[in-house]
Amino acid sequence: MPYSLETLAALATILGAAISVLALLQSRAWLVLTSLFFVGLAIAAGYYARRERLVRDAASTVIEGYSIDSLNMANLRRRLDRDFVVQEADHTARIEGEDLDITWKYSGYCRAGRASAFDFSIDSGAGTSFQELDCVAYDLGHDPDMLRVIHPLLVGPEGISKKISVPFLEPLKANQSFGVLHASRQSAC
Repeated sequence: MPYSLETLAALATILGAAISVLALLQSRAWLVLTSLFFVGLAIAAGYYARRERLVRDAASTVIEGYSIDSLNMANLRRRLDRDFVVQEADHTARIEGEDLDITWKYSGYCRAGRASAFDFSIDSGAGTSFQELDCVAYDLGHDPDMLRVIHPLLVGPEGISKKISVPFLEPLKANQSFGVLHASRQSAC
C-alpha cells in the first residue's frame, strides 16, 4: 500500500518521538542516534512534500478568478473539422477587472467542395449560458472591414464547452481562402 509523503513524514515523526522518549529513559547512545535519524528523516520528508505540493499548485493557472486549466483540457478534446485547412489560428484573452474578453481568428482555405459555415468550440465558466457570452463574428474573407456583424449559432447542448457555428456571408468553394474572427465577452459578476 503506497503512502503519501505527508503520511510518511508523520509516521517518521511519531516513531522518532517514541524512540527519543525511550532513549532518554534508557540513556542509550544508539537509541539517541536512531531517534535523531528518524527526526531528520521526518524533517526532510516534510520539506520535500511541501515543495512537491507547491510545484503542483503552481501548475494550476488561475488569472483573476478564471482557471485556464479547463480551457486547456477542452482544447485536448477538440474534433477536427475536415472541411477546412486552418493555416493560422490566433487566440487572445484579455482580462479587465471581472470581464474576460476572448478573440479567435482563424484563416486558411476550404477543402470541401462547398462550405457555408465554420464550426468551432468556445469555453466559458460554469453556469454561463451562450446568451450571456455576448458573441459576435465576422467573415473576414467577404467583409475585411468588419462592417457586417454575424451572430454565431449554438450547435448542440449548453455546457462549459459550447460548439458554435459562424455562417459565412457567402458560401465558400473548394480551395477558396477564408478568414473568421469571433469575439466573446463574459463577466464574472
